[in-house]
Amino acid sequence: MLTMREGVNPAAERAAMFAREALSASRSAFYRVDEDLSLTGFLLAGVPADFFRQYVAGMCDCDPLHARHARGRPVARLGDEFVRPASAEVATFQSFCAQFGIAESIEFFFRRNGRVFAGLNLAWDDARLIPENVIGLAEKMHDYIEFNLLSQIGAEPAKHRGLRYALTPREREVLDLLCCGRTNRDISECLDVSLATVKTHLAHIFEKLGVETRAAAVALDLRR
Repeated sequence: MLTMREGVNPAAERAAMFAREALSASRSAFYRVDEDLSLTGFLLAGVPADFFRQYVAGMCDCDPLHARHARGRPVARLGDEFVRPASAEVATFQSFCAQFGIAESIEFFFRRNGRVFAGLNLAWDDARLIPENVIGLAEKMHDYIEFNLLSQIGAEPAKHRGLRYALTPREREVLDLLCCGRTNRDISECLDVSLATVKTHLAHIFEKLGVETRAAAVALDLRR
């Protein structure tokens, strides 16, 4: 199981835990949304590694609850998408979810100035655990979670931080993991790369940030 892939602000971790426990969800995935609607900064709990790897490798393009489909909604339910006349993409995603035992999921969309800047997916492996009127409950929770995220998460997306330091996308991932206290072995397993590759990425990151230690790199990035 993956518990975390990329580091995010502790406020995101608290928000995901609060929503997951309040709604008795089996899994959660918090993420940031860049201006081009790409997803980054994943914080995962209970999500199988194979599911996550397949999702980011391309299955996200079939996800009917991807941020590009938010359409002004604060919360959306996956099951509602499956009962509508399904496109080939939605049917593919439904089969994908069934493969990993997902009985249902909901998506929170969090906005800043009208733009989705983050999202949170909750999923249930057992339909009996899904609270009655789960969407109504989630909508009541939404504004509270969004308010806390807006007040505690910095406005600069990870993508822009990377551009400022001239980091590659992979180097941004490594730095984010470093910021949440992951060891080299953790990073290797999360990103499915060798330890030697992790060390090479870290050397490049240190050079670009002008630092010499892990602690200095984390301190510099967290001052964003």
